Amino acid sequence: ALCAAYDGTLVFKNMTLEDYTGSDWGLTGGWRQGYFELSGKVRFENCNIKASLFLCAGSETEFKNCECTSLAENMYSVWAAGKTVKMDGCTFKGFRGLKIHEQPEYDLLIERVDLTDCEFLNLTKKPGIAIGNIELDDEPTEIYLDGCLFENCQPWDKDGSYEGIDGFYEADTASGDFVFVWTDTTV
Repeated sequence: ALCAAYDGTLVFKNMTLEDYTGSDWGLTGGWRQGYFELSGKVRFENCNIKASLFLCAGSETEFKNCECTSLAENMYSVWAAGKTVKMDGCTFKGFRGLKIHEQPEYDLLIERVDLTDCEFLNLTKKPGIAIGNIELDDEPTEIYLDGCLFENCQPWDKDGSYEGIDGFYEADTASGDFVFVWTDTTV
């Protein structure tokens, strides 16, 4: 399903968004199958998100005080492939947390991801953040974390990933150079 804000900002406030259709998604489906796709300017405030969100081409998405729960072991709570993502005071639970991954052939390019006071708790399949193909358009992808907590998340996949820090992140495909800065972050 695709939800696009073409003019203005689409706001989800004080609500629960549940989508269990992706929980049965198998690896035989398309790589975006089972994700709720969002494009344009979108803001989530005080939401409980029990779904897998895919932030599409050109999206500028903000999350404030949201709980994001992945319901399937092969799907992320949030897959960032759009222009910018800002998260403040959000919590990730379930199987997988945040995926940051560009696909230039589909105009899926990321400029900046900002996480402030976010928690990644008890993720059972992956570390808190997975970094895929980024920095593919010769523009620097910037990832900033401030005051975040990573607790009881899985170690990075040393056999399938290029780099990582246990529980915190893994770079699971060959990525170009990118800016990755974390301050006051606990792993």
